[in-house]
Amino acid sequence: MENSVNQKEILDIKSSVFSLGGGISLAIVIVLTLIVILSWITPILLSSQLLIVSLLFFAGWFYFINIITERIVLKKDSLSFQRFFGHDHTIYLHDIEYFKFNDLKLTLNGYFYSFEIRTFSDSKIKELGLGPCWNRQEIILFVNLVNKILKDQKIDQDQILQEQVARLNIKNSNLESLFISSNEEESSPKDV
Repeated sequence: MENSVNQKEILDIKSSVFSLGGGISLAIVIVLTLIVILSWITPILLSSQLLIVSLLFFAGWFYFINIITERIVLKKDSLSFQRFFGHDHTIYLHDIEYFKFNDLKLTLNGYFYSFEIRTFSDSKIKELGLGPCWNRQEIILFVNLVNKILKDQKIDQDQILQEQVARLNIKNSNLESLFISSNEEESSPKDV
């Protein structure tokens, strides 16, 4: 029973506020919230400073809500990336040509982890960034599972391709033998 629970968690993983990045992000937005509340109650900031702190407050909460609602779902035939503010991305497993996980530590765009995915239908590499609220071991297990599925899928595709090539070779050899036998019949002298 425990194994099936762990497998479900690996197939549907979510970012969490109860991670190091989540705790730090929460602390930052709480401090910004306290500064804004104190600025409204007591006139300690100029109006332009209050405007800047208010913008930081809203941007901080927007970013925080976005990073704690990130979710990656591995379904039977697809991989989905979801977040509250942003586009949902669904990529079919049979269409994935290249899949790579990057641990970025910290970048200017706020991403800590990213997935690089290239599909057969689109030659461009999609980079899907993830925020800091992820459990690293959970992501590593997820990536290993996706790589295993993609490897097994490639082996299955190679076997299907080899079977199709073998069928074509058989058909070609049958056609060649028919062609040769028809040429032999035409070249043999006919009795009149």
